[in-house]
Amino acid sequence: MMLPGSDYRQAQSQQYHGAYQQILQDQLNATINYLHQMPREKIRKHLRSFITLLNEAQRYETLQDQIMTLITTLHPMPLRWGYGTQWESQLQFVLEHSSTAATQAQYQNDLADLQFYGGNIEAARQSAEKILVSKDPPISELARALRILFTSYRALGQPQTASQIFQKFSAIFEADRSAKNVPLKKATAWLRFKQNQLELLREQGKTSDALTLVEEMIWLDQQHSSQDALLTAELLTHRSTLLWATGIYQRAIDDLQHAIQLFQSEDDFFNAESLMSNLGLVYWSMGKLDQAEECLQRAIQFYRKSALYQLVTYDIGNLGLVYLARGDLDQALYWTKEHVAHCQKIGFMPEQHRGHRNLGVIAFYFQDYETVLQETNIAHTYFENHGSRTGFGLDILYTAMTKHHLGQSAIARQKMLEVLDLSKKIDSPILEQATLRCLAYISNTVESVPLLEKSLEMARQMDRSFDAAACLLALAACQSDESLWQQGVHILEGIGAGQWVEKHTIHNPPFLPFLI
Repeated sequence: MMLPGSDYRQAQSQQYHGAYQQILQDQLNATINYLHQMPREKIRKHLRSFITLLNEAQRYETLQDQIMTLITTLHPMPLRWGYGTQWESQLQFVLEHSSTAATQAQYQNDLADLQFYGGNIEAARQSAEKILVSKDPPISELARALRILFTSYRALGQPQTASQIFQKFSAIFEADRSAKNVPLKKATAWLRFKQNQLELLREQGKTSDALTLVEEMIWLDQQHSSQDALLTAELLTHRSTLLWATGIYQRAIDDLQHAIQLFQSEDDFFNAESLMSNLGLVYWSMGKLDQAEECLQRAIQFYRKSALYQLVTYDIGNLGLVYLARGDLDQALYWTKEHVAHCQKIGFMPEQHRGHRNLGVIAFYFQDYETVLQETNIAHTYFENHGSRTGFGLDILYTAMTKHHLGQSAIARQKMLEVLDLSKKIDSPILEQATLRCLAYISNTVESVPLLEKSLEMARQMDRSFDAAACLLALAACQSDESLWQQGVHILEGIGAGQWVEKHTIHNPPFLPFLI
């Protein structure tokens, strides 16, 4: 019996592939029709199947038009739903086959965002750079690209370059204009570009100026009927960060919850879940440790599931701080080492320095003063000119406390007084309140009481229960007042931080860490 010849087999193969292409084409057309008819909730349930269809169809050049239609119909929902890793190849497909400048810019920015949040910061920088050299990108997409570049350079430890980019492009976006003088057609781009300035102002210790600016930005957004709910949510998130930095916690929470609602209204589960990180940090500052840990663990789970390795960095570090607040030093040290190692892996320099700062703080409570000075100095070198001024002051406070324990009390007091001046210069009641507690620690009883009373008053005004407990315990020791001691113990046990008093008495109170 003779086997079929090669011509026959080739004809059969062509017939099969032709039939298979027709099946794929029919499926693509049916899926496109389905997307136009069904609500997002049902579409989301079948997203993996749609991505599988797209990947299979991309084997055939003749299906390019239907593939492009299906991708652009679905986009950007897969990113909002946390399927960025699976969607990246579709972004690349559009970039390879689209000739429209606006589409190219949009998808290039989306790819850069995805790369950044996935921890590939250098790739994100390179992707955003392509928009700067492209021909006539829409100004709103140019603003997005510059925002990504600004953030990427800072994350790579090049904040000077980020600042230079802001200065270089300020004229294009008329950044010197006040919000009331920004024309409608430039409002969105102006709002996106000015977000960079909010970070610069905070870094310069000009938090009040940053709050004034963000209020103007929110006003401008409202004047244009807040047409982009996602942009509105971003602005509210910026304001919440500034409110948190100044100790106005309930308003910060209100802004975050409003932003979460806006993100959810647009099916942007990615950003809605991301704000669990911000909420966790606010709750930590307030001493609401159970809520803080719940939010951070939820965010970490989402980030790991979605391969968002840059975003998870913050929460690994913040979880270590929650354990520190609880008095669980071993867990605090474990998570902080994980934080530093993760930062080194993805090249996230500012967070790596923050991790070294926190290692120094933990070492203080292990009474390893040499390590305190070593780790704090690593962080201090970076934060001397960059990052939060409040955090910079915190470095000095822990260095001062360490100097005191090493018998250098005069140097310690001088450093604390310098931080007290800094706290007033940058209008940071949080830093002032912490500094007063430090000064009380190294002072005699007569001097300590008014310092602690003032610190306690400020802690209560800002709803900082952990710091209030710290002051109560110290005051109890100064005044031999058992009722004050029990008040402090009650607060700590109520927030899950009772370990701090397990081995201490009213005559030997613990010096609690700063939740800044």
